[in-house]
Amino acid sequence: MQPSTNGSNALAIVSHETAVQTYFGGALATLQEVMLANRGPRRLFTFKDIQKVKFPGAGSLTWNLPGIEGKPTPVEEIEGVILAWQEHRGYYASGYEGGNEAPDCWAEEPAPGEDQVGSHARVTNKGVTFGGACATCPIGRWRIEEGGKKIKPLCRPRIRVYIQTKLIALPIWIDLPSTSVKPFNDYMDALTRFNMAHFWVVTRFALKTEQAQIQKGNKTQKIDYAVLEPRILRHAPAHEGDKGAIYIIGNAERTEIAVWRAGIQAMIDPVNRAAMRAAQAEAVEETEDTQDEASAAAAYGVDEDALAPDESQVSETM
Repeated sequence: MQPSTNGSNALAIVSHETAVQTYFGGALATLQEVMLANRGPRRLFTFKDIQKVKFPGAGSLTWNLPGIEGKPTPVEEIEGVILAWQEHRGYYASGYEGGNEAPDCWAEEPAPGEDQVGSHARVTNKGVTFGGACATCPIGRWRIEEGGKKIKPLCRPRIRVYIQTKLIALPIWIDLPSTSVKPFNDYMDALTRFNMAHFWVVTRFALKTEQAQIQKGNKTQKIDYAVLEPRILRHAPAHEGDKGAIYIIGNAERTEIAVWRAGIQAMIDPVNRAAMRAAQAEAVEETEDTQDEASAAAAYGVDEDALAPDESQVSETM
């Protein structure tokens, strides 16, 4: 894609192919070598390696990225390439209390051509009916009370975003609340209008404060909350009034990013999810069987290493 030259208001796009240094500084190219050295050939890349970065709450405008010594690193913006994203839903009948409890009903993004379906069949709990197909679920739609007052859906979509950053070699993911779904979708629509894929550009995940009114008993209380404000990374302005050219990832790094994209998409793909869970369950059973065999082998003086799989049979992906 060539730079636009149709006046000062035109969209300027510059490829980073001509720059002296790539955006990631070659870190992606060496990551496989580092993983092999630090973890060995048997500890492959799994979903557990993708660390979650919690969306800020209570009006905070600071992200906490994982630190090398275990302590979080506060940053005002997360900067990186969007590898993949996925819509999902979750409903807590008694309200979310901030722990690790599972929602009463949840729905992952469906496979192409299929309907989004909740984890439970249609039930009624505390006077609220939910479950089954999301398209016809009562709590997934706007309601109008007597007097014409509109009530937001109790169950609304959220979006998981998987990001490759410069600060952390392995990808991270954030779970956007329903209040940040529209800004994210608007940003993706803007990229589409200018024919730019989300993995060709560097996105800055900034935050802004908005206010909401909540009812507590007979009192109305205002609360501040954070909302995503995605921005595209630009080069330094060339002159006053110039926004700076949009930073485009070069072809060399696109190839490396494609490896991570393929791996993550395979993990989150709805078609593969059931098969992956079955394989994980089978792997657990095999591990338990191997441990039983090892115990028996030790009792009879058999070398435990003889029970280990041949390294040539271990996949060397990512």
